[in-house]
Amino acid sequence: MTVGNTPSSNISEAKQMLASLTDNPKLLYVICPFNIGDFLVNGGLCYALQIKKRKTSCALIVCEKFKDSQIDFIGVSQIIYIPSEKMEMIKDYIRENSLYETDNYIYGHFHVKNGGYDWNTSLHFFDRYRENVFGLPLGTEILPPIIEDISVEQQQKLHAMYQLSKRTVIITPYANSSTQLFSDEVWFGLVNKLKALGYIVYTNVAGKELPIKGTMRIKLTFPELVYAAGKVKCFIGRRSGIFDLLCFTDAELLCILYVDYWHDDLRKNFPYKKSYAFYYAGHYKAVLENARKMNADDLTEVQLNVPHVDASEIYFEEDMMTDAIINTVKELE
Repeated sequence: MTVGNTPSSNISEAKQMLASLTDNPKLLYVICPFNIGDFLVNGGLCYALQIKKRKTSCALIVCEKFKDSQIDFIGVSQIIYIPSEKMEMIKDYIRENSLYETDNYIYGHFHVKNGGYDWNTSLHFFDRYRENVFGLPLGTEILPPIIEDISVEQQQKLHAMYQLSKRTVIITPYANSSTQLFSDEVWFGLVNKLKALGYIVYTNVAGKELPIKGTMRIKLTFPELVYAAGKVKCFIGRRSGIFDLLCFTDAELLCILYVDYWHDDLRKNFPYKKSYAFYYAGHYKAVLENARKMNADDLTEVQLNVPHVDASEIYFEEDMMTDAIINTVKELE
């Protein structure tokens, strides 16, 4: 993964901001500059970090967009919300000066080296956090977030707005940290197959995101999402921070990944949580054709160089993958 050069302006201002934000020597400040998945892993490791650094507790520094998240963590006594522009300045300052960790703060994302992230590529995503970001043992538990149950009144309001039942499927085609996996038409085809089975289908949206054609839009707070997780049939979609959050619930999760992104597999990052993975490898069709011409024995694992992925879970055609997803939904019945 390539990381672009960061601007060197406003260094003095960023240095002053960082100093004023991390001024209590009894606390460990954990700076989380990115998205919900990063927020969850940062917060979930704070208790272990507090012990490692011998601090009374941790303070999370995150972007303002999480202000209404209603999420807390064990070992976190304070969550500090700052504008995204200020977070960008602090991130740039830390990266440019390689100031990833001091006695009272730690940068909660991957270090940058030679234009890319400095991580152990043989590890799955959360173990890369444990080892490469925080220097914690690989077995360190990521504690679940603390999210209060919604009230009975809120539950009733949700059921009035949405049909939340075991005949409901929620798709999540969007992920902040990665590019679009395939076209909306593929999602539309999957939706049609689900509706043919009698399911009501919603698209989980945020901001200006649009629902997939043939679905209804659903927009939930994190506490509402946790509540809905146990009511609906399943969630189908991209690996995202939303799916990371749902791994702490009873939700049935059918996760679609690029075959190169084996390290994001929910089963590897949340081994106690049952989930299903569907690896898409359409961009490798040309590679496979060449491999067939050379009579390669193991086309998927040798030619694609993905030894961490079960060959039976790799799909080179979109229709084959959506059919496999539909078959899994049927098996959940």
